Amino acid sequence: KNKPNHVSSVPKCWTMYADAINRNKVKDSSYLKTPTSGAAPLPKGKHMYIDEALKKSGTLYKLNNGWGLSQFGGGVTTPVNDEFTFKYQSVGVPLPGNIVGIFDCETLEEKGYNEEGEVWVSAPSAMSRYFDDEHSTEKFFVEYNGRIYGRTSDIGYLDADGILHIVGRMSDAIPTKSGTKISPGYVSEAVLNIKNYCGKVLTSKQKDVFGDAIFDCAVVGVPDPANDEHEEYQVPILHIALKDGYKEIEDDLIKLLPGYIEDNIDSKHIPYAIKIWGENDFPYTPAKKIDTGTLKAVGVPTIKVKRKIK
Repeated sequence: KNKPNHVSSVPKCWTMYADAINRNKVKDSSYLKTPTSGAAPLPKGKHMYIDEALKKSGTLYKLNNGWGLSQFGGGVTTPVNDEFTFKYQSVGVPLPGNIVGIFDCETLEEKGYNEEGEVWVSAPSAMSRYFDDEHSTEKFFVEYNGRIYGRTSDIGYLDADGILHIVGRMSDAIPTKSGTKISPGYVSEAVLNIKNYCGKVLTSKQKDVFGDAIFDCAVVGVPDPANDEHEEYQVPILHIALKDGYKEIEDDLIKLLPGYIEDNIDSKHIPYAIKIWGENDFPYTPAKKIDTGTLKAVGVPTIKVKRKIK
């Protein structure tokens, strides 16, 4: 009888909702005024797919993408969702009273606009401490210029408009033997946004077919099989879930993805190996987040890419 104006959920659930719209199982979403996503990264390609489906079903508003932490009582930023300042891959501006800064992960020096670093937050809603855990409390809080901040362990940057962009988690960065760290989020974003690629590595038909076929993906780090003596070294493994009916494109996808990733990001982000999953086999947690623990347990798949990470 009374339909909700505000719905907040994770990207996976919004993707399932968009799929239902495109399969004509949901025909009317006009009652939604503030559809909101959170708790997990929302790549541009997936965000655009959801927005197109919501518009198709009568929703006048884009999907909001928020960001927050339990240590600050929930939301830290609020989405900027008007036609002039809306930006994909962003989580909005700080809520009133909150201050967000970007700091170097090693030197703890403050970074400038469009420079990546760890996101620190100073907010009146911050917790006082971790219960019965003084060590974690001291590790989380830090003083800078007379203000107390909480270290979020999220990697991101502030653009010139003061809008926050979250790139990934510090713990997700993949350390390689070359000394560089690979950001899994960049690769996942590129793969999920393949349909909007404007380069020359893929033809228009290839990027459209690949874009329609890819259901979801994730990149995880596993121990480097060539460096048994250095357990800290890892290699990036790309896991891709394909929608039903696209099995015949697997070989072409595996063959062409390395060149696409190199052209779209750089050579160091080329995966060491690729594993293809079926749409119904891809692992998720009960909260509908990708189960990276299960993906890491797979180890190194047998399908390795021809290009080597430099």
